[in-house]
Amino acid sequence: MGWLYYVVSNYVEGSDLAERIQKGRLAFRDSAELVATVAEELHHAHTRGLVHRDIKPANILIDVTGKPSVADFGLALRDEDYGKGARLAGTPAYMSPDQARGEGHRVDGRSDVFSLGVVFYELLTGRKPFRGATPTEVMDEITRSDERPPRQVDDAIPRELERICQKMLAKRASERFSTARDLADDLRHFLCSDISVGIPAATLRPSVPAPGPRDRAGLPDSLRFWKTRIETTDPDAAFKVGLIYGPSGCGKSSLVKAGLLPRLEKHVLAIYIEATPDDTESRLLRGLRKVCPDLSPELGLVDTLTALRRGKSLRSGQKVLLVLDQFEQWLFAKRGETDTELVAALRHCDGVHLQAVVMVRDDFWLAASRFMRDLEIRLVEGENSALTDLFDP
Repeated sequence: MGWLYYVVSNYVEGSDLAERIQKGRLAFRDSAELVATVAEELHHAHTRGLVHRDIKPANILIDVTGKPSVADFGLALRDEDYGKGARLAGTPAYMSPDQARGEGHRVDGRSDVFSLGVVFYELLTGRKPFRGATPTEVMDEITRSDERPPRQVDDAIPRELERICQKMLAKRASERFSTARDLADDLRHFLCSDISVGIPAATLRPSVPAPGPRDRAGLPDSLRFWKTRIETTDPDAAFKVGLIYGPSGCGKSSLVKAGLLPRLEKHVLAIYIEATPDDTESRLLRGLRKVCPDLSPELGLVDTLTALRRGKSLRSGQKVLLVLDQFEQWLFAKRGETDTELVAALRHCDGVHLQAVVMVRDDFWLAASRFMRDLEIRLVEGENSALTDLFDP
């Protein structure tokens, strides 16, 4: 006698979001609340190794009280299954670029965030962001074309909801919300703040000279990356020496001087200098003595940084940040030299009391890599190094 298998699931009395959308647009706050709830449910699945891969209005059930529930995990994959299923899975209009390119091995929770972004766009504007005549054209738009900004469709849409939606729809997975929980948190912040009733939030800051997605405080992700890793006092989260690199004229100096340094918390004592072939070390030492006047004037650069690493002349929780701009000047002048004073000094950076950031042109990447090797610090993109690219025309 064979076994009888069956599936038991909750009964949701109501309809689905696709049917609800056909009746007309939701209020902006209701749309934000719905997407936040769905994001929280997706985060629950993602933390258990499941990616839905087919988020669309028809798979979001709405009960009689208006509460949404994610349904139909038929295409869901566990971590170990990535890249082993069908080359393409999902509904074309709601696919992420990762899915549309057939990159199953790269699909993770951020793919669901993109698909939910398509749903959010449709809720806000009443139209889909990608609308080719055929599935192939739709997928080509998803991978190649930017969506029309929501406020160009309806300028009544709150700016903060437009920002959140556009971040969800970033072509690069690395530029979307890292987790669905982060997305839900931003939406909950909107719902609890004055932004949702049209009053500018006090936390919003002036524009920063950097492209790319921004957080709810208006800070570009490229700056938040450095700000977070500099301000932390957790040695596991901080870096010792970091590298900012990019082509000439890309705005590295402006990014740091106008964007990053003014926004660091007060416990970070920043010293900015422009490196030169001959007196980088003396400039650095003068800057240190100015910011930390309790340091003994008898100490040289190495001994000064040794004292700071040990917490001397610093209050509890304080750290010193050394920023060396135009560092290619020093690298070129010192090529071939070993046992330099600057290397000996920066080896005392511990990430807790003392950090350094060097800024170089990208054509000095090899020299910068050798410099970091002398410091015995691995260069890891996304941990202690980041590219500053030319602005998109």
